Amino acid sequence: MPHTRIRLADLAVAIQQNGEACLCRAYAKATLNEMQGAIADPNQAIAIKSDQSAIHFNRGTDRSDLVDKKGAVDDLTKAIEITPDNVET
Repeated sequence: MPHTRIRLADLAVAIQQNGEACLCRAYAKATLNEMQGAIADPNQAIAIKSDQSAIHFNRGTDRSDLVDKKGAVDDLTKAIEITPDNVET
């Protein structure tokens, strides 16, 4: 099932070029433990639209899984800066 999600998200990214499609693909990759890909997709999403806290939050948690603590803290801090009233994102 995650492989199907990745293929569908690939199509969505190609058609829509939006951050949400990139996040869907990142989530599918993370479920397959493809963590480098799970980090690359939020990078692309941030390049498209950097003001979505969910993008930074998701990349931060994935970076934490990769033991990139500084990157994780930076992303989670950015998520809080974008939506300080929604620290749970």
